[in-house]
Amino acid sequence: MKPINSNSFDDRNRDVDDDRQYTFRRDDTAANAPCQAALVETEHGWSIKVSPMRIFDALRVWRHLTGHQEEHSQLRTLVIDGTGLSPITGELRNVRCGATDEIEESRGRAEPIVPRSHPLPSSSAPPKFPPSSPSPVSGQEPSLKELAERNQLPVEEVFGDRALLLDELTLRELATFCPRRSLHCILIDGPVETGDVRAIQRMIEARQSPLAAELRAVAALKVCDGEVLTLDTRKKADALRLASEMLRQYLASIGRRPVTDFSGPETWQLDRLLGVSGSISVRPRETDWYSNSVDVGISTEIGGHTRPADCSLIYDLPSGTWHDEE
Repeated sequence: MKPINSNSFDDRNRDVDDDRQYTFRRDDTAANAPCQAALVETEHGWSIKVSPMRIFDALRVWRHLTGHQEEHSQLRTLVIDGTGLSPITGELRNVRCGATDEIEESRGRAEPIVPRSHPLPSSSAPPKFPPSSPSPVSGQEPSLKELAERNQLPVEEVFGDRALLLDELTLRELATFCPRRSLHCILIDGPVETGDVRAIQRMIEARQSPLAAELRAVAALKVCDGEVLTLDTRKKADALRLASEMLRQYLASIGRRPVTDFSGPETWQLDRLLGVSGSISVRPRETDWYSNSVDVGISTEIGGHTRPADCSLIYDLPSGTWHDEE
C-alpha cells in the first residue's frame, strides 16, 4: 500500500503557527534532521540524551516523576541557571554584575519560604518590557530571580539570582519565559539548604551529574541550546519514558496534530530497541503514514544515521497503540 504521507517535513510544508501544540517546528535546513535518543548506564543510575526536544515538552515526563507522591512526599525542583557557571575555573559568576562566588555566599542563603498563593516579593513594580527580554541596565538576559519577580511566579526558596526552589506547576510556568536558556532542573526529595545547592553547582561545573552530589535527588534534567536534553535518573524506566515522549511528539509533528492525539511506545519496546546499541534515531524520510497506521523506521546505528533504518515500530491510528515487529 502506498503511504498517504511519507514525509510531512518536505520543503512544501509550512510551519505550524501554534507552537504550543507541536513540538518540532522545522525549517528547510532541518527538514530531514533525525530525532535521536542515546541511553547509557552510569554510576548513579541511567542517563538519556534526546534531541530535538524543548524543556516544556520534557516536563510531561517530569510530571510523571513528581506524581509519585506515595514514594516521595517532599519532591521539589531546584532550578539552576547554567549560564552563570564556569566549567573552566569552577568560579560562580553573577551574570548581571560579575560578582564571584565569595561575594554571593552571604546573598545565597535561602530566603524564607513563600506560599504558592503569594508570588516572589519584589522591591519594585514589574517593568514594562517583555519577561524574557534582556535587562535594560546590564544588557544581559534576566536572572531566574528577576524572571520570577517580573512575572509574579511563586517560589519556595531563593538561592541568589541563579537558583530557585519550585514546585512542578511553577517550573512549567518558568519554562515558558526562558525556552532557549541553559538550565539544570534537579528533583529532590526533602528540604534543600544552601550547602546542598553549592555542592550541586560544583558538580555541574565539573560536568558531572547532580545525582552524585545529592543522594536525595530523584532525577536531573539538563537543557542545552533549547532543544537538546539530558535526563539523569535513578530508574531506567524513567529514562525510557523520555524516549517514549520523544516518539510521541515526533508523530504529532509529522502528522500536524496535537500531541494529545497520540500515545508513546511502551517502555519495554524502547528498552529492546535501545538495548541493541544504546542509541536510536528516526527521520521523516523513513516514516510512512498510511490511512490506519504509521510505520516508523528506526536506526540503531551509533554515532549518526547514515545507513537505512534496521528496526521499526508500527503505530495503529484507530487504537492509539504501538506494535513491535518482534
